[in-house]
Amino acid sequence: MTGKVVWSDGMLLQSAHFQAENRYSEWYVDARVRPLLAYSWGYSHLKLNRDLLLTGQIGVLRASGVMPDGAPFSCSKAEGLPAPYRLEPDSRDLLIYLALPASTLDGAEIAPRDVDEPSKRYRAFLSDHKDVTPYSTESTELELAQLNPTLKPASELGSGWIGLPIAKVKSISSDGSVELYENWVPPTLSCGLSETTERWFTAPLGLIEQKRRGLAARHSHTAEQTEHRSLLLLQILSKARAILWHQQGLPTLHPESLFCFYAGLLGELTWLEPNAHQLEDIQYDHNEPALSFERVIQRLMKLLAQAENSSAIKLTVTKKDHGYWISTMEEIESVAGYQLIMAINSNLPDSTVKSTFAEQLKAAPIEKIRDLVQRQLLGLNISHIEASPASVPYQENRVYFEIDGKGALWDELLNSSALAFHLGQEWQSTVIELWAVGGEN
Repeated sequence: MTGKVVWSDGMLLQSAHFQAENRYSEWYVDARVRPLLAYSWGYSHLKLNRDLLLTGQIGVLRASGVMPDGAPFSCSKAEGLPAPYRLEPDSRDLLIYLALPASTLDGAEIAPRDVDEPSKRYRAFLSDHKDVTPYSTESTELELAQLNPTLKPASELGSGWIGLPIAKVKSISSDGSVELYENWVPPTLSCGLSETTERWFTAPLGLIEQKRRGLAARHSHTAEQTEHRSLLLLQILSKARAILWHQQGLPTLHPESLFCFYAGLLGELTWLEPNAHQLEDIQYDHNEPALSFERVIQRLMKLLAQAENSSAIKLTVTKKDHGYWISTMEEIESVAGYQLIMAINSNLPDSTVKSTFAEQLKAAPIEKIRDLVQRQLLGLNISHIEASPASVPYQENRVYFEIDGKGALWDELLNSSALAFHLGQEWQSTVIELWAVGGEN
């Protein structure tokens, strides 16, 4: 039982009095603060030792946060790091935890100095402390204790342990190195924990901004024809963009706060899709935040992609032999007045597609393409764009490029029977989609 120590004159002081007072203070702070924030536990900083992964081990370079029982922790080279955990060669789909013995009143909680005793919640160490008053320059050697975390697989966490998952092992490679689920995210207190959590901002924010710009441009020039539906969408997206920009600039943001905003935005956009009011599965799970965000962001991107798509026309692209693709563009009378957007799906990494596709592709009127390929001449100018225009439906695993609507070849394309593309052998599994976008520029 935890209670406040009754201090009185003449009492015989024992170490138990101070320990009881310390336990009461810890309980008081936790009881006062915990109700202020749901999911008030997780990592605020986390960096794994990537070099140890090559040797079949899980190790930490830095970790800080709050344990599920409310204990704040910090692990670093200066403060001490838990020993790496060596994985078995057949390890697969394994959760590794940063674990602590649960607090107990039934026995010793502190391991003696220089003794490796993972079953103790704290480990003792010596530290010199100087007198901070101006009347003394003496220092005193104090015996202190700090939390004693260790790395354990989920199977070894019994009832006497608490912990936070720190990594999810996918498998062990033939060379003994550890392969992790890189997009997996542990319980976190900050949306800036990793590149994966930062992408929870960037993908929706980019599409929201594209949609907002298109709607704003359209209605600023055709106010007399403005429809209530699209104006309402413009209002929703303008508000969402402002809030996301604010949240993205905060020093730290709990993921549940961002999820709550996305859930609210999803609710506002449900009128865009029949039966979209069925949102029962949109729930935040602090133990699996990546899965929670995957669900809500996918639904959000789908709804946004359906908004105001009438000005985008998909053009048929047919793959031919010897690395050629042809689009007769029969869906439109002429490319004049249209912006041509390419959506590329390739088995190559997105980073490779973004950096090299435009250089590898030859695009030209069909009458010119073979001559350009044979003579290694430049075709229509192609440039990568971070997000598709507002009117092009969003799709996963697509990289977008714009065909420059200027120059002599573009002028020839205005009177051509088809647009042709050519790519080298390594790009033959690529899927090319072509969109003609009008009315937003």
